[in-house]
Amino acid sequence: MCPSNTTLSHCCRCLKYDYLAEVHKYKNNYDYNLALHLLNKRFYMSTPALLLVEDAGLFSPVSQLNYAFYSNKSNLVGELVNNPSVQCIVGHDCMPFGQAQCPAINQYADGEDTLAFLLFFERMINGNAVAGNSACPGNFQSTKTLVKVC
Repeated sequence: MCPSNTTLSHCCRCLKYDYLAEVHKYKNNYDYNLALHLLNKRFYMSTPALLLVEDAGLFSPVSQLNYAFYSNKSNLVGELVNNPSVQCIVGHDCMPFGQAQCPAINQYADGEDTLAFLLFFERMINGNAVAGNSACPGNFQSTKTLVKVC
């Protein structure tokens, strides 16, 4: 997300990842997505290895970087906080840059206590817990389905 008064022309000059254009499978994705934008007459910016497309979608195909402009930062943060697909928000006044992959001992992915799950699972294997017990730590989600442990 970019403030509405930002220009992205400096992004197209970045040559740091141009080596990706030499990776066959990556280049196929790049060519496919480029063809889609050309056929749909959609505006895009490009480098030899990256397509920049104005799209508010959080998820983009391989070789494409989506971006969107915002005018009110607090509204944007509010929308992102309430989006179940967003695990954390990195930036100024949010989680500091470089800390997203360094969780504290009491921070768990998707808010699920992994240690409680492992301890409960261990008790189940050892016969010290019964499936459906209220001591179950809760629902555990994968990206494709919801798995209820007990």
